[in-house]
Amino acid sequence: MDGQNSPYFWNEIEPVAVPHILIVESDPGIAEVIQDVIKYEMRKHIMHTTTVHDALRVTKALKPLLFIIDERLSDGDGFVLYDQLHQRAGFALIPAIILSTNQRAIQQKIMERDLICLDLPLDIDDLIQTITALLPHQFV
Repeated sequence: MDGQNSPYFWNEIEPVAVPHILIVESDPGIAEVIQDVIKYEMRKHIMHTTTVHDALRVTKALKPLLFIIDERLSDGDGFVLYDQLHQRAGFALIPAIILSTNQRAIQQKIMERDLICLDLPLDIDDLIQTITALLPHQFV
């Protein structure tokens, strides 16, 4: 990513984040749909990673407004990633959306964490409404 298209920039002291939404999705088609909706319909900045490892690395420098996490990632479980992110200082109140092809099978995990789950394939209107409801009021 070049500096002009990057959702963040670095100053000499520490990284400075432009408010953004972190998408953690390994399927390129699904990720593209989500990115297009957020970027063009909602006019929000996006950071996209495809793995648990990359999401953990990126969030060392950036604090997103919202997480959108697939329950199944190529290198791990989306719920484990969610748990790890929410244990970090300052991350406990960041809302998250879990994406799933079988919400019924993961209902217990969703309820234990008080998460919102959206079914795949995504309904675009549901995605926009859910993101709008979860974003901090000053960023809607």
